[in-house]
Amino acid sequence: MGVFLLVIAGLTNVALYTNAGHRTRVLAVRRAVPAGAKITQDDLAAVQISADPKLQPIPASQFQSVVGQVAKVGLVPLTLLTKGQLASRRVLPAGSAVVGVLLKPGQAPPVEVGDSVIVVAVSPSGAGTGGTGQAIPGAQVFAVDPVASSGDTLVSLVADQGTAGQIAAAASSGSVSLILLPGASG
Repeated sequence: MGVFLLVIAGLTNVALYTNAGHRTRVLAVRRAVPAGAKITQDDLAAVQISADPKLQPIPASQFQSVVGQVAKVGLVPLTLLTKGQLASRRVLPAGSAVVGVLLKPGQAPPVEVGDSVIVVAVSPSGAGTGGTGQAIPGAQVFAVDPVASSGDTLVSLVADQGTAGQIAAAASSGSVSLILLPGASG
């Protein structure tokens, strides 16, 4: 009986050692990526893990094909990357729309994809007297594109369709500003 237990223990150790030695290189998230943002090389790292059939991480050999894809969900640093977390292009939630707002320097703090903002439509009330503003809440930054020739920035915002219409009407006057909400960045 004692010999039988020794044989079983020995076989168990061999099996564990063999499985522990079988490692594979996969992709992990190096830094936070908000939902809707394009994935860059700096967002990814290749790591080695013990193979487990229950896990389905993306092999490190697919690194270049992942760069440029879009995060469907917020990606958390130090986690494995799976295909279900990726999309080839940005996906809008049902009932929402994207609207562009062209901003001059000083009309918004630095914003990133995924930030939540309030759009303020400013209507001038006279020279040197300031103006009044209408706050339009419920927008999220979808894209940020600097306009090199003018120094302006085109910020694309996603909002529900009704709010997007209000933002578009306000943006048409060129007198809008953005307020960054706390904890908004991914």
